[in-house]
Amino acid sequence: MRFLSTLGLLPGTWLNLFIITLSGMIEGIGITLFIPLLQLMNDQSLNDIEPPFTFLIATIEKTGLDIDLVSLLMLIAGFSLLALFLGYLQRKLMIRSKQLYAHSLRQSYYNGVLDSKWGFSSTLSHGEAINQ
Repeated sequence: MRFLSTLGLLPGTWLNLFIITLSGMIEGIGITLFIPLLQLMNDQSLNDIEPPFTFLIATIEKTGLDIDLVSLLMLIAGFSLLALFLGYLQRKLMIRSKQLYAHSLRQSYYNGVLDSKWGFSSTLSHGEAINQ
């Protein structure tokens, strides 16, 4: 496929992909925390939550945080802000990668023009040299 053949040409491609993946995972954890939050808002016990969410609750409790309405809201906001910051960082790195790639292309073009042999092209008219 033509698209995948150009995947690693930009400098920092793999770092950008890692940051995108990490940002998505952190945002997913933040969104997943809405389930225990809704469970608490309905005045239900957190012991009735399905198994994927019990692991998340146990992990939060292992860090020493009490699970209540305010702590879950703070965690959701924190994970969302962290995901947004990583998205911002990824976009900055992508712009930098594009600039470095364009700079290297310009540099190789200029080096190619300056290192070329001008003997043949000096005998051609300007129009002939451009059209070749």
